[in-house]
Amino acid sequence: MERVFTTHFEFNGKTYTTHVRQLSARREVAFQAEVPDESLLYLLPDGKVVYSSRSGLEISRATDDLQSHELVGAIIRSVEPHLV
Repeated sequence: MERVFTTHFEFNGKTYTTHVRQLSARREVAFQAEVPDESLLYLLPDGKVVYSSRSGLEISRATDDLQSHELVGAIIRSVEPHLV
């Protein structure tokens, strides 16, 4: 099953939109969260966060500083309540 939805998150005092695509199959859950705001590309170069219950969290290797990890955390916290 595939679901597509939009959610919002706050980061550094500003609200951003995230477009999420969730895939669910027998005991597996996966989602891809895309952040279309180009002002965040310096922290999230490919503009997305991908998670799979098989392989875990996949983020760009360029996101290795604290601020990037805080951004990814904010995105995940905004997506989590909507996963089914």
